[in-house]
Amino acid sequence: MAVRACRIWPLDDGQRAVGYFILSNIGTDALVLVAARSRGYKSVAIYRGTPSEKAMSVGPIDTIPIGPGELVEFASGGYHLILSKQLKPFSPGDWVPVTFQLSNGHRLRATFLMGDRVSGPRRGK
Repeated sequence: MAVRACRIWPLDDGQRAVGYFILSNIGTDALVLVAARSRGYKSVAIYRGTPSEKAMSVGPIDTIPIGPGELVEFASGGYHLILSKQLKPFSPGDWVPVTFQLSNGHRLRATFLMGDRVSGPRRGK
């Protein structure tokens, strides 16, 4: 499993942030992402946006299966992380540690670059 393009942006309340990245299964076995956590936030949840006829429905999900050779893009309008209850202050340009937990017991550590509220998250950036 590999992770890249890791970015976090603070949300309006300053205590929460949204995280986008690309997760790739570079192995030969199917893997399942089951959790994420960070020393910088009290909780981290995996969310998914699903478009409907009237509006975007967004809610937490428990797992994301990722087959061999597949990648999952966490981006605006789809999968994303919600990091809640900031434990220490972060400024734009700071690196925020996040650890991903897989169903096979393995962990994947990544660092996310903190953006600012002015530029905000942009798909593919």
